[in-house]
Amino acid sequence: MQVLSATLDLRPGLPLAGFAGERLGRIGTTPLEVNAWRFRDSASDQRIELCSIDALYAGELADMPLAEPGQRIVAASHTHYAPMLDAAKPALGTMSKEALDCYAQALRGPAQEIESPSVCRIHRAEVAIPVYRRFDVPDSAINRWLTARAGMYPNHDQPVDRGLYLFEFADHDRAQFVIAYHACHPVSRSRPDVLSPDYVGSVRAAVRSRFGVRTCLFLLGCAGDVRPDFARKRVPWLPRGRLNWRFEYPPASENEAAADRAYGEAVRGAAVMEEIDLRPAPPRIVRRTLKLRSHPVEIPSLVLADRLRFDFLPFEVSHLFHLEARERDPRHFIVSCAGQTRGYLPHPRQLPAGGYEVDGSRACMGMHERAEFEPGALTW
Repeated sequence: MQVLSATLDLRPGLPLAGFAGERLGRIGTTPLEVNAWRFRDSASDQRIELCSIDALYAGELADMPLAEPGQRIVAASHTHYAPMLDAAKPALGTMSKEALDCYAQALRGPAQEIESPSVCRIHRAEVAIPVYRRFDVPDSAINRWLTARAGMYPNHDQPVDRGLYLFEFADHDRAQFVIAYHACHPVSRSRPDVLSPDYVGSVRAAVRSRFGVRTCLFLLGCAGDVRPDFARKRVPWLPRGRLNWRFEYPPASENEAAADRAYGEAVRGAAVMEEIDLRPAPPRIVRRTLKLRSHPVEIPSLVLADRLRFDFLPFEVSHLFHLEARERDPRHFIVSCAGQTRGYLPHPRQLPAGGYEVDGSRACMGMHERAEFEPGALTW
């Protein structure tokens, strides 16, 4: 097995991704990174490279060949302050071939050889940052109307999982690498033109301090309809209410600092939920099919010790799927923005209300129809 962690040597002035209009990136204080875990699939003996990258989407990087035969699974952090790697979505940023080459070169860098980890310790902490962002809860005619026409607002009526999960892969008491998993849009920076991994950088810094590892993969959970709970009045002189409360964008500098502080404290205070013995069953990749109305989508899943599973979906996934998955199996984690990300995957419950995640985003994503399940097709 191998692990890899590399910073990206990006020059200033590259076009950034994630918002309408052109933004040219300035160099920030926290560099963008790629992190990877390489192992052999116990089922096929194929080389697997699981990568996490600081980018909006993996784009063309997901299809670049490996140095030797195998499969690369690329999970983007979805930071909105990184160069654009996806040529299929020009409305969200100009594709940068120079940046793509830089990411690819970083993944070809020197790796650290490790022994197979014997245990995975799952740590968890609550972070008071994420909030649901649609009007459609509770369900009513007025809320459906507002969802379709009034944009987004911090909706505290819909519960979300604010957990930051840390998967510590260790050989007994010595940590080898960590996977961090959390669901919240990385849009907490106060300067939209500065290159930044967003709050993910604070998570990694705290992980390295606490666990003494270099490699920290970040996997974005079901954050399609969840973002930081930073808000302000629409009309300052009117009382605060549902119709006079909106997300703050760009966030203030104190919002950014609060996010970094909250995530750092969460890593340092995360408690062990469970310890899984990895020795009985080596890691394996299974493939399932997500049946949409237009066409099926193949989903790779990482299965560890036949007890812990990560599904990698090429969508920005509704948080409602995460809540359902956790009810069925608390060791099932759905990863958003993996591979060639197509757009949003709304939950069937959200379809009647429409809104940005269902219809409004499709033009900039290049999606001609809704990402909608066939009836009874929830097989994963």
